[in-house]
Amino acid sequence: MIDEIQLEQAFIVNVDSLEESRADDYALNHLRKFEKRFYFEKSTDWRNEDEFRFVVFDCADELYFEYKHSLSGIMFGADCTDEDISKVCSLTKHLGLQYQQLKWRNCTPWFDFGRTKWL
Repeated sequence: MIDEIQLEQAFIVNVDSLEESRADDYALNHLRKFEKRFYFEKSTDWRNEDEFRFVVFDCADELYFEYKHSLSGIMFGADCTDEDISKVCSLTKHLGLQYQQLKWRNCTPWFDFGRTKWL
């Protein structure tokens, strides 16, 4: 499996193209070119998860969508600060959501279930 990923174009940086353009432009173009692979495919381990994914690259206005009662939890990325997580939890605690944060240990993703520290 690792060999397949290493040979896949989505996971390879084209150094020639990178040197010909600004790093931000290259990254954005690469993300858009492989957006389906990066954002909308998932491992068979997650096949029973029903979810919606939204990817927003640039938005000058406030972004809002009506999700009604479909939100059951929030997964925070590894780089989210406790301060930002606390703000989000404070704004959503009345919804009865589950909160988790992704953490990396030994190159492996783990879920931090210590969500009560944010409430």
